[in-house]
Amino acid sequence: MQKSRIYLIAIFTLTSFFFQLASAQDVPLLFKQAANAEIGLNEQQALDIYKKILVLAPDNLNALVKATELSCSTGERLPIANDKRITFQSALAFAQRAVAAHPETAESYYALALASAKMTEVEKDKKILVQYVKDIKINADKALRINPNLGMANFVEGRWHYEIQTPTARRAE
Repeated sequence: MQKSRIYLIAIFTLTSFFFQLASAQDVPLLFKQAANAEIGLNEQQALDIYKKILVLAPDNLNALVKATELSCSTGERLPIANDKRITFQSALAFAQRAVAAHPETAESYYALALASAKMTEVEKDKKILVQYVKDIKINADKALRINPNLGMANFVEGRWHYEIQTPTARRAE
């Protein structure tokens, strides 16, 4: 009885080790497939591949940032407001995971600023909307403090300044 239990534990341990090894080898291949999907302008397929990567490597910064960007991009083109909200909320969740896993990187704060910006497009509650607007500035500033040359963080910050200086009511005229 004791020997069979030890054998089962050994088999389980070896099986899980080989599964992890096979999964680790799949991640670079999946990144290549996702990059090819993006090059082919198939953003939904690329997003699905990045989600697969996140199942295998939940704290992978590149996959979290790309999933955030692609969720924002695909959500922008959805015609139904509720679908847009759900997609932007998933982008926000990816970005929050990126910051939680990598608080020292500028890319994670850029992703959080980007997702917060997209949430302002679908939020109806004024208090929450104001908080998202503040979050854009705070997180873009954090990203730029860490890496002042991060182009996308500079873009998000510049867009924030433009939106603050040019209110929607004045732009509509």
